[in-house]
Amino acid sequence: MEGCICAAALLVLLPLICAPLASAVGAPQLNLAEWNRAYKYTAKRVPAALLSQGNAAMYDGGSASHDAYVEPMFPLQGYDVQRQCKGPKAAVNPVQAKLGTCQYKPNKDGTFTYWEKQPGDWSRLSNCYCYALDTYKGAWCQPGAASGVPLEQNSMTCAQLKKAVLADGAVEVTRQVALNTQPQAGHFVAMFLRPQSSCNFARCQPDFHFLRKDANGLWSQKAGESPATNRDAQGQLIKDPQAAKLQGQYTEMCGYFRVEPAKMKIGTMPVPNMISNGVNKWRSKNLEVFVEPLQYNAEVDAADAATDYAMLQQQMFALQRSGRKLLMQKQQMN
Repeated sequence: MEGCICAAALLVLLPLICAPLASAVGAPQLNLAEWNRAYKYTAKRVPAALLSQGNAAMYDGGSASHDAYVEPMFPLQGYDVQRQCKGPKAAVNPVQAKLGTCQYKPNKDGTFTYWEKQPGDWSRLSNCYCYALDTYKGAWCQPGAASGVPLEQNSMTCAQLKKAVLADGAVEVTRQVALNTQPQAGHFVAMFLRPQSSCNFARCQPDFHFLRKDANGLWSQKAGESPATNRDAQGQLIKDPQAAKLQGQYTEMCGYFRVEPAKMKIGTMPVPNMISNGVNKWRSKNLEVFVEPLQYNAEVDAADAATDYAMLQQQMFALQRSGRKLLMQKQQMN
């Protein structure tokens, strides 16, 4: 079993070892398969009690209290195997399955084999600024964080963002230059702001968003932990960032810039790695754990499951904080 665990650990580290190299010359190639690659996480010989660890009483109007809450270990981002995962008789191809798909099958000794499909680290642990700079850091890139120009979250402005990216090493260019040319060194990025006045959803705060111009002359983007894409919210190829329909209420255009990622100062903000944390919990129970990259399937691997995950996490955190009953309709995660 030690050999299996070591191999799995190596595979988990591959996204770190094989991070994309920021090009010193020329615009980056559009490589959605690399940024959006999904992985299959498998645990073997899982005891039945561990597989179903959770609180059945807290669903369907149960009476579980905060003190009785036990965090489920399966799925990695979920709450109940039987409700969310495919059963033993289902025929499932992980490559064709959508993100978040999971399945459990019994073994002859009474244990179970379990697998789950989730986005890779490049997708989950990179945001729009990392993607715009064609750089993987294993954390969310923050303008100004490495240059002594920290952003003020609650009062973020275009002027503040511009000061931060210029301090990082970007060079401002005109809209005409960014849309109609390609630089000999580096590439162009477009920067937007969501001001507080544009917020139209709960817990909304000011935020930035970046797009990058690829070697094919079109633009692409990555919103938070969502998949990278070369299309806007209406499914249209992005030829002009300001003409594109952007999700997230990024209503203020803050400028265009030329960046040379290899020369940029790129600071980061750590983000929770729930997948790796969950896999480590599997290993702590001495389970046989395997992690393998899957062949890229653009139809499902580029789908945005971040919103579903965020809603689910909010429900779970609310339960942990208050201990109230959690009334949850059956969610079709499969």
